Amino acid sequence: MNRLPSPSCVPTRQRSRRGFTLLLAMGLIAMTTVAVLVALRAVTTESNLQAHERRAREAFFAAEAGMAEARVIVQAIVGDNQQYNGVFTELGNQFNGTGLAGYVTEDGLPSRPATPWFQVIPWTDYKMTRGTVGAGIDPGVSGANQELIGPDGVAIADYPAPNNVRYRVFIVDDADGDVSRTADTNNQVWIVSVGEVSSSGGQPYRTIVRSLVTNENGVGGGGGYGTKLGGGSNGSTYAGTMPTWTP
Repeated sequence: MNRLPSPSCVPTRQRSRRGFTLLLAMGLIAMTTVAVLVALRAVTTESNLQAHERRAREAFFAAEAGMAEARVIVQAIVGDNQQYNGVFTELGNQFNGTGLAGYVTEDGLPSRPATPWFQVIPWTDYKMTRGTVGAGIDPGVSGANQELIGPDGVAIADYPAPNNVRYRVFIVDDADGDVSRTADTNNQVWIVSVGEVSSSGGQPYRTIVRSLVTNENGVGGGGGYGTKLGGGSNGSTYAGTMPTWTP
């Protein structure tokens, strides 16, 4: 009767080869696993960076939209007046009905009795809604490169719509050298627009756009709109203090 050789009968060199092959296979598996983990981490990091950049752009565009809307509102309230005193009173009344005492008092805002910030626009969703009444997009337009139609004349099926994006706008008198920041004497104010994108389970992304606005001749008189993030309106040099935002 034939018997298989016992392990002790297997040549030592053959056993060594088997052990080396096993170690080589385990090493290749370990190297492949590490490479996959490194690639996965790189992809995840890149995805997070792109998401952060996209939310930052959305917050910036929302802040710009709020700034444009607030300028129209403020200019409409100013009317034929030169100073912005009436704007502060009107916005204070709209906020809580107390006129100049109706400035915003919230944590994180540098608004206080000495430097009151008045709300121009409350938190407003930044969306391009579809429809025919009060809509940002008119689905009835069929021209190429207009509204929902692409350059090939075909409707864009997945038109992007921003979600969880909003803006809020404030106005504050500049430091024009007078004692009271509710008595405008140089026809200049700061408009501060905040764009925000909220994400589930994380901190919101915020972008702040600030503009020094100058009113020279009232509505229709060619008054300056000011320059953003510093500088003076209409070529002048601004020597006041820029408002600050405390996170």
